[in-house]
Amino acid sequence: MAKFSKDSKIGDLMKDPEAAAILDKYVPGASTNPQVKMGYGMSLKMAATFPQAGIPKDKLAEIDAALQAIGTQETSPSTKPEKKVNAPSDEIKEGAKAISLIPGSRTKLTVLEVQKMKGKQQIVMFCTWDQWLAAAAEMAGCHILRFPSAGLPDPEERANLQPTTVKMLRQVAPNILLNPFIEPIIVHGNVDALIRYAAILMEAGADIMLTLAITPQRVQAMADQRIPVFCHVGLSPTWYTTWTGGYVRVGKTADDALKIFQQAYDYQEAGAQMITVEMTPREVTTEIAKRLRIPVLSIAGGSGGDGAELVFHDLLGISPLDPPKHAKQYRHFFMDAMEALKEFVSDVQTGAYPDPEQHSWSMKPEERERFLHGVEKIVKK
Repeated sequence: MAKFSKDSKIGDLMKDPEAAAILDKYVPGASTNPQVKMGYGMSLKMAATFPQAGIPKDKLAEIDAALQAIGTQETSPSTKPEKKVNAPSDEIKEGAKAISLIPGSRTKLTVLEVQKMKGKQQIVMFCTWDQWLAAAAEMAGCHILRFPSAGLPDPEERANLQPTTVKMLRQVAPNILLNPFIEPIIVHGNVDALIRYAAILMEAGADIMLTLAITPQRVQAMADQRIPVFCHVGLSPTWYTTWTGGYVRVGKTADDALKIFQQAYDYQEAGAQMITVEMTPREVTTEIAKRLRIPVLSIAGGSGGDGAELVFHDLLGISPLDPPKHAKQYRHFFMDAMEALKEFVSDVQTGAYPDPEQHSWSMKPEERERFLHGVEKIVKK
């Protein structure tokens, strides 16, 4: 049986010098790209299904044959085995072209490029602050990543943490459009402080600022400073729901719908680059998207927008609760996690984990003897 093939995990291929050399031949710079570690758990065949991975599909059979040939040639008895070398360095060698084996290698998206998608293709936005879900979103082909700071109860702590969150997400998702949420205490504070804070986030790696319940005048002030602004109309979450009586549908009457349309239009004229519409009837979402020049994304606003957004709790089934009506649950991570943890508990209690061979390692015999001798000396004191 062949040692390697296209079904081998990228991490296993990278640990073998011959396999890594084959990948470098077809994907130049693969073994020296620090991002490749994020794809270690993925098979080469799976990675090749993503155009952004840079793996030539027409060469996959050729790569597979080369990998399967590793270790099949007979070695002369007099030939000394090659000295085993370490896995590729994390540092990119000077002059090496950084091409990732994972789908995160696509071209960095810009605000202008996403704007040009309007009317041509649907824009996909995902919400999470988790770094590995962010990496998965980029690998899956999402265009925009919206995120608050990690779930801290204090708004000032969240605001202070946001630049760090931006840097963390940018490291694992270098090409997706990052859309950090600016806390209300910043949005409704001093305008100069708002602009300075947004500039700090942009410097950290963000692309466009998400603001809730902001005035058109403040949008214009940010736009005048060349800071891209992502506005929000319809239902505004967090404590703004006090004006609507909770997290409820809005724009159900013509008068209310016209107010939402006017707000969206005013944001556009003030310099907003994109808008989300939340909890509105699909007719309202459709008309806003049709009439505005800028992309209009729907979250709980039905079809008719230039794209759609879901948050990770709903899409992945992180919570044991049923998802809201507007959301589609694609997986049920909570149940999967519970089942995995039940297996873990059982394995630990029965001794199946850790396995003495698979999940542990031993000292050299001479070091073991020295260690046990030392232990005896300590306990006899």
